[in-house]
Amino acid sequence: MGSHFTQVAQTDLSLLLPAWSWVSDYLGARHSNRGTLETQLGAWATWQRFLVQAQVWSPAEVTRDLAEKFLRWRLQTVKRVTAVTQIHILHAIMEEAVLRGLCVTNPLRKLRLPIGPVREKPEVSPELEAEIRAAIEGDSTKHKDFLRLSMTLGIYQGRRIAETRLPLANVDFEANTLRAWVKGGKWHIAPMHPKVRQLLLPLKEKGQQWTYEHPSEPDRFSFIWHCFLERHGFTEKLPGLSFHSFRVSCVTRLARAGVTETKAMNYVCHSSLMVHQIYMRLRLDDLGVCVSAL
Repeated sequence: MGSHFTQVAQTDLSLLLPAWSWVSDYLGARHSNRGTLETQLGAWATWQRFLVQAQVWSPAEVTRDLAEKFLRWRLQTVKRVTAVTQIHILHAIMEEAVLRGLCVTNPLRKLRLPIGPVREKPEVSPELEAEIRAAIEGDSTKHKDFLRLSMTLGIYQGRRIAETRLPLANVDFEANTLRAWVKGGKWHIAPMHPKVRQLLLPLKEKGQQWTYEHPSEPDRFSFIWHCFLERHGFTEKLPGLSFHSFRVSCVTRLARAGVTETKAMNYVCHSSLMVHQIYMRLRLDDLGVCVSAL
């Protein structure tokens, strides 16, 4: 199967799957939000690669067992939440295939694949931040620029991992602002932190077009971070640690510094107060000020 995949990797997979040619248009009509559509099309691109490997040429050939095989295959490179989400996307595609008369039933309809318990993402202390930065600089990985920049944008701008790769044309060094296309399908502008400016200005002066080049497929960004943190023992030191912990740390540090929730929400682009509060990791010693105030 692996060698067959290598042979077709450079081929337009849609040409090999004519019975599935309607899927991209279907997803485009179903999702008007740009970010959601990109996620759905990315998942479908992954499915196309797998369907060719498995030689499943039409919706009528899809079985429950295929989903289980896909899950095992996908878990080699991404976390379970991503793999299960992509199976849910095929479920929706198969529902449409039934309506189009391309198959009698959807074998994934009653397939129950729990994403698994979601562990609360911990805050990264300044001390641990310094350790992670030192590990990045001493690491031999080819992803060093990606790790260094994405971490800084995560902690000091509250950026989600997909939002850390942005055109340098979106960075206004005179106004000192960052402009990013964010979750929810909208533009977000925020003041630029000095630590971020320190990293981005030399890139701009060199004529670089992006904050960093893609280290691999976009849906593997989190996986690259997962491997790095495990390789250096950080996940053992702080269970649950992941890239998203940097955004958690940004929100928590703002709260600890007394920044109002309204201003902090605007800075990290949270539209919901409930979601914003979920990111806070205030400790008992942070609440002493409450006693003093009363």
